[in-house]
Amino acid sequence: MRRRIDIPQARALVLSRQQVLASGYSERQMRSDLDSGRLLRLHRGSYVSAQIWDELWWEGRHLLRVLAVHAASPGPGPVFTHTSAAALWGLPLYRVGAAPVQVLVDGQRHSRVIADVIRRDMKVDPADIVEIDGIRVTSPTRTAMDVARTYPFPTAVACADAALRRAAVD
Repeated sequence: MRRRIDIPQARALVLSRQQVLASGYSERQMRSDLDSGRLLRLHRGSYVSAQIWDELWWEGRHLLRVLAVHAASPGPGPVFTHTSAAALWGLPLYRVGAAPVQVLVDGQRHSRVIADVIRRDMKVDPADIVEIDGIRVTSPTRTAMDVARTYPFPTAVACADAALRRAAVD
């Protein structure tokens, strides 16, 4: 049965290359497990067991990829937006499926995709950028609006409803 995870649980599941090698893997075993699909590469230098991957809902899988991108980023890391921010906030992403990690960039001439990361050139009010567990992310309201602008109606409703519930219910 699939399960949901939060940020601390996801951090425990993402393994760096050094952690994989320190757990007793040789370079050859690591390559073999990557080739066979027993070990999955999330992003440059980050891995997860295929067994764990298969146990997670899509939001949890995306959360692992977001944390991998954050770990590979210099400084404070990028500002995550759209579905990546929704995964960090724990919002549902009904029928989204696999999607690239999405981050904000400012001052680029156009948005682009590099290494399965969408870099979106968007102006965002600084008040709409917050931190969750040391990760910069758009606010829940901004996140719900971004998902509503770019995904189908059922996805937008599920995400916005959950964001509203977070704000309205203790």
